[in-house]
Amino acid sequence: MFKKLLAAAALGGLMMTSGCSTTDLMKSAADMFGNDALVSSLTSGLGLSAGQAAGGLGSMMSLAKNTLPTSDFLSLAGYLPNASEYLKFAQDAGVLSGPLTDVAGLNSTMDSLGISPATAQDMYKQVGQFIGDAGGSAERSMLMGLLK
Repeated sequence: MFKKLLAAAALGGLMMTSGCSTTDLMKSAADMFGNDALVSSLTSGLGLSAGQAAGGLGSMMSLAKNTLPTSDFLSLAGYLPNASEYLKFAQDAGVLSGPLTDVAGLNSTMDSLGISPATAQDMYKQVGQFIGDAGGSAERSMLMGLLK
């Protein structure tokens, strides 16, 4: 009986700890991405928190990584200087429960971040604009095609 109680207490403690670390990570996104032009643009332009912006960007990168040919993904990621950091943040923060392979999964992830469908669409457009402004018109078209 004592072993079962101890095991339950240990599991509860682990669950509480992991929840806290995820919450802390989401809150620390402002520090992690404070100098990131795209995250700053999304927070100021769409009213997202840094955690929502970084988590959303990481989710977009997951979809792109899992659906595009590697060379296309690398080309796209080249126009987002922190693409790998966005993806790692989304994974570490628990935003991604697994690889995203379709837009429905992406939209569901955005919803779990508290990003409404309309705001998600605005975010996709803003990211596409950022890539296009950086000179990646083909990459912008590629990304926007994924997000339909």
